[in-house]
Amino acid sequence: MKITKPKIEITSDKNFLIDKTILKKIINQLIEKIEKSFGSIEICFLSDNQLHELNKKHLNHDTLTDILTFTYNNTEPYSLEILISYERAYENSKKFKVPYQSEIIRLIAHGLLHSIGYNDKTKAQKLKMRKAENDLLKSVNKLDFIKKMKQGA
Repeated sequence: MKITKPKIEITSDKNFLIDKTILKKIINQLIEKIEKSFGSIEICFLSDNQLHELNKKHLNHDTLTDILTFTYNNTEPYSLEILISYERAYENSKKFKVPYQSEIIRLIAHGLLHSIGYNDKTKAQKLKMRKAENDLLKSVNKLDFIKKMKQGA
């Protein structure tokens, strides 16, 4: 199946700088593997505090989280926004003993999978989601895209 490349927007604050061109290549590799059509994808890297506030505001969850995904339509081409805490991703990479960049790619894959209907509320759903994430991670070239990361700013 021929998948057209979506419009990808990536934003981050001054404390987390990335090479957007490289990250877009990785995202396009994930999309090719998913074999679904995406119209637009916005990825925003935020601090723990910023994402915590959005989690409270939009989901009424007063907890830290590593990712929030907002899907704006439930059919192809999918349009979505993925918000990632670069600080939480860093902590998770240490906790799970994986490279930081791989953890960020996993989070992006997680958000893409949520947008096409994967859920992770039950144990069975979590296992299915994790398997799909692992399959996607195996399919991409893990290129160096982080330029700078400063926590707690």
